[in-house]
Amino acid sequence: MAVDVKGSWKPAEGGKVSFLMERFYATSAMDSKYSMVRIYEGKITISGKAILGEGKIEQEKYDALFPCGFFSLISVDDGPDDFFEKLGPGHTVMPGVDQ
Repeated sequence: MAVDVKGSWKPAEGGKVSFLMERFYATSAMDSKYSMVRIYEGKITISGKAILGEGKIEQEKYDALFPCGFFSLISVDDGPDDFFEKLGPGHTVMPGVDQ
């Protein structure tokens, strides 16, 4: 079962972004622990008040990257939020990702 997770992300040129996610697991008896790392690389776009993204998932094995899936995401409006109103037209939310 998963017992913890940590991750980081960095923007790249052209609206691309990379996420590194490490999940930590343990057996039900908690006598054995291990972790798995996945690399998410894709493109992020902003459409109105929605943040959209899609890309590939890779894993490292024997010093090489292997494809192991894909991802797609969309932000969900969780209530009143003036984040986008505070940004002026053309303001960069992330380097390489314009509104």
